[in-house]
Amino acid sequence: MASTTSQPAPPARPAPPAPPAPPAPPGVAPNDFVDMAVTLFTEITRVFPECTRTPLVLERLRSMQARNNEAEMVAAVRDWYDATQANVDDLYARNQTVLFTVYPSLLRDADLQTKWNDPDLSDASRTTLWDYIIQLTQRAVLFCVMGAASSTSLMSAAKTLTDKIGLNISDDGKLSLNMDINQLLADPDIGKMIGLLSPMLSQFGAGAGMNGLQDMLQGEMAKVAAAFSAPPS
Repeated sequence: MASTTSQPAPPARPAPPAPPAPPAPPGVAPNDFVDMAVTLFTEITRVFPECTRTPLVLERLRSMQARNNEAEMVAAVRDWYDATQANVDDLYARNQTVLFTVYPSLLRDADLQTKWNDPDLSDASRTTLWDYIIQLTQRAVLFCVMGAASSTSLMSAAKTLTDKIGLNISDDGKLSLNMDINQLLADPDIGKMIGLLSPMLSQFGAGAGMNGLQDMLQGEMAKVAAAFSAPPS
């Protein structure tokens, strides 16, 4: 009678490393998005070495990098933004159904859905993939909403916000605002920006949406007020 031996279980897919922390303040240049995408697809290629589609996506991204082709990089960012902008809240909530409904072309071209459903891919690896997808979405939103590729975009937005607030300091050191917090939150330009960027307020220790913006502004105002307070006698 021939002996039977059980076959060992196939090894699990290697887990991709966590994405690097976003720069502070978050980058808004298109190459920042492409650099992150290259890291992601490099890891997908390593985890799924048998895939022939992912290397093609990776080669395309690396070619953009090597040639520093801004037009192609901007097109890649805008394609991601166009696919995801209506569902950013669901993506930040890690809604898998929405991910494969909006399905940005970079992920579609690499056939991420098949890889996602691979039984050998661990839940920890899926969590890491989500981390990359969220950070890529953040970068795409920042670039497309701010509307400029330079690293000064956030500073410009901050100046606009400061101008709208209109911080005044009287001779005796008291602070006042030209615009009430509620007026600021009702401003349509601010509302549009915060509506898209609200999930990123958590990076600054604030909640999401208008309440998060108000918390952040009030916190910063408290710091400014403390800086101008008279020292104890």
